[in-house]
Amino acid sequence: MVDAVLQFELEKASGLRMLRILKNRYGPTDEILMFEMTQKGLKPISEYTSYFLKDYKNASGNVLTIVKEGSKLIPIEIQALVSKPVYGNPRRVTSGAPLDRLLMIIAVLSKKLRLPIESKDIFLSTSGGFKISDTSSDLAIAYALLSSLFDITTNESIVVLGEIGLDGNIRNIRDLEKRIDFARKLGVENIVIPISKNKTTNTLKISSLSSLVKKFFS
Repeated sequence: MVDAVLQFELEKASGLRMLRILKNRYGPTDEILMFEMTQKGLKPISEYTSYFLKDYKNASGNVLTIVKEGSKLIPIEIQALVSKPVYGNPRRVTSGAPLDRLLMIIAVLSKKLRLPIESKDIFLSTSGGFKISDTSSDLAIAYALLSSLFDITTNESIVVLGEIGLDGNIRNIRDLEKRIDFARKLGVENIVIPISKNKTTNTLKISSLSSLVKKFFS
């Protein structure tokens, strides 16, 4: 009999510490608590929204997404750098983002959009080195790669959500409406989702993937 299973994770790239509650006696919980290591010891992070977005800049290769960890919606900045390889073989370096998802997205972009991206050095990281496993960040990773490859950016802040399948199709994600509401609270102007609702909600402009592709290839 086990009352609870707890896992304390260390993010080496930052002072972030995460306590994952994986299981209690009634079953899995998948909850998460976040702390910051300071000179006075561990400090709970209550305003995790500002913690992950405090250094965000709207530049090429940068994009925001919203991932779900347990019952929490967490805004994460994804940064990508696509450049000419320094050595013979192109490098793939990730911090926070799963390497296997990055390789899959690179393969899809290369085949479906016929981009010369497989021959490039690619570096990918998340704000604070936060480890993401939510596949809803796939489209944001693709956006960051395209933005860095073509060295362009949007004039307004943007949140990108969506899962990419092996066939290149963009799949829907869980809790989409909640993530849209959360993006509105962040004060962003635009959000890209798998299926367009073709409407503007207050100051939040909702777009489909077609508008995203048009931006890069028009």
